[in-house]
Amino acid sequence: MTPPQTDARTASPTPDRVAAAVSETARQHGLAARMRPYAALTWDGSDGAIPGLYLDDLSGIPFLDEITAVEEYIHRARIRAGEGDLFAAVTAPAEGYETYCREHLGLGTTRWVDARHTSDPLAVARSCAEGAPYDTILAAAREAGALRLLPFMSVEPVWALAQQVHHDTGLPIQVVGPPPPVAWIANDKLALHELVTRVLDESWLAETRPCRTAPELATSLLALAEHAVQVGLKRTRCASAMGNAVFDAAAIRAMGPDGVLSEVEAFLERTQWQGDEPVLAVV
Repeated sequence: MTPPQTDARTASPTPDRVAAAVSETARQHGLAARMRPYAALTWDGSDGAIPGLYLDDLSGIPFLDEITAVEEYIHRARIRAGEGDLFAAVTAPAEGYETYCREHLGLGTTRWVDARHTSDPLAVARSCAEGAPYDTILAAAREAGALRLLPFMSVEPVWALAQQVHHDTGLPIQVVGPPPPVAWIANDKLALHELVTRVLDESWLAETRPCRTAPELATSLLALAEHAVQVGLKRTRCASAMGNAVFDAAAIRAMGPDGVLSEVEAFLERTQWQGDEPVLAVV
């Protein structure tokens, strides 16, 4: 029997190549300087009986406000919380939800930070930074002598809330999550593309062309459609495929340059592109 062929892509990168990739990525994004303001609030990795404030602040994800009842997603934070923790939400929990979490899932007793006064249902951290919600958080921090914030996505307002609590209490307050400069790299599909190329090589990736104008995107889509079955447009920092559009390559070829440009412009308008970040044309 002929032995199976080994896929060259399964080979592990060397430690030196990984270290070089990390160093180059950090240098490219200026992380050494940009991380310093967050150092005092960054989780030190320690365990212990310190209460956590769980919050699903979604304000860093574009155009989620178009999703009906998106504010109800925020109640997922309760599933991560345990005995003695807090979780914030901008709507009241559904009837029976707390009982289900506590008694059926065994998640313990938690405190709900009622942040319903907000005008922006996605901006949970900002809603928690004032009024009664903030008083609840301050009281919990003072009672325990410390507090950890555990966000779904550690965007800037979460760190601003942590800094505010630290300033007003003088207590150790930490955020369990990457500081915003790193969080953006983790959520940026072009940055991921560059990092995979450095650690492995481009054979691991779908063919991708970063573009900065609508005409450049249209030209790239047409070029990719010459040798692919399907092609697509991809915003770099969106969720749940909301920043994607997929096309049959044959349909793209049939549109011609003007038709493809119109399709690209409609996509950019739909995804509220501001011209400040590249958009990817992909196979």
